[in-house]
Amino acid sequence: MRKTIKTDNKARVSGSPRAFLLPCDMDKDRITLEEFSCLSLEQRAQYLLSFGCRMTTKLFPKFAFTLYQMEDFFVEVIYNKEDNHIQSIEGFYDTEYLMGYVEDFPINHIL
Repeated sequence: MRKTIKTDNKARVSGSPRAFLLPCDMDKDRITLEEFSCLSLEQRAQYLLSFGCRMTTKLFPKFAFTLYQMEDFFVEVIYNKEDNHIQSIEGFYDTEYLMGYVEDFPINHIL
């Protein structure tokens, strides 16, 4: 189950280092999930383009679901292909939600 955390409308950049799960370019200041959730849809999209690590995309006839990794949380972008716009950008911590994406990851190099 996905859990999105909402707080007040103040977003601030935090410079404290955090652990990350996958090797991405994570050497710049980052915000928390709580801060990310306070941003507008446009601001979330810009932040993902600047700091997110795209992991995979699942394509369906009407929608595309793209998973990003941030430093200490994940983000799912739902793109409406019929209307040609981003429908939602939601962050989450719960790794159980990643199970829907696991089949897309190549693991032959691990075996």
